[in-house]
Amino acid sequence: MKKIIIIVVLFISSILSQIEQPYPPITLVSIPTAGTLPKGSYTYETALSKGGTVMPRLAIGLTSSLSIGISYGMNGIIGNDEPIFNMHPGFHLKYRAFDESNTKPAFLLGINTQGKGKYTEAEKEGIGSINRYEQKALGFFISMSKNWDFFGNLGFHIGINKNFWEETGNPEDDNQLNIFFGFDKEINRSFSLLLECDSGLNDNQD
Repeated sequence: MKKIIIIVVLFISSILSQIEQPYPPITLVSIPTAGTLPKGSYTYETALSKGGTVMPRLAIGLTSSLSIGISYGMNGIIGNDEPIFNMHPGFHLKYRAFDESNTKPAFLLGINTQGKGKYTEAEKEGIGSINRYEQKALGFFISMSKNWDFFGNLGFHIGINKNFWEETGNPEDDNQLNIFFGFDKEINRSFSLLLECDSGLNDNQD
């Protein structure tokens, strides 16, 4: 009986599987998926966050599997505070090593050096071994995505990441891998529902 159930589930999954999703999301809310930009296309976006932070980002699709991007954070731009500019821009790279198939998810490798919020540098602040953004950059990451045609596209995404250069001052946090996951559900051609969870295992104290 169990074998029959498993076969039925696999058969339904194969029928609903959608390997030709034309415009898979590049990110959900903030976590990366295994989606990349089409060759020759680009995106430009500006993120706003607390403290009057403005962070523009440009990404370009070099091939159908390789995207690169650059971003730069500026704190206190909105409001009466003195603007504080990040010491260096953030770099983004995504390479999809394996495309999605009927039975297997897409598999992507990437790096994102752009954190969010104010950057704290221990040498300047004199507060110990803390060198980090308020929200740490993803660092190196792996993402997997799988899509199904279920009354419109339904995609599930999961990944792990590790940041080797930002230090929280807590070795137990700094040495941990982080896990993130989420899904997107197409409502119609103009609207989609996005939901994600970043476990923050490498940043338990903040």
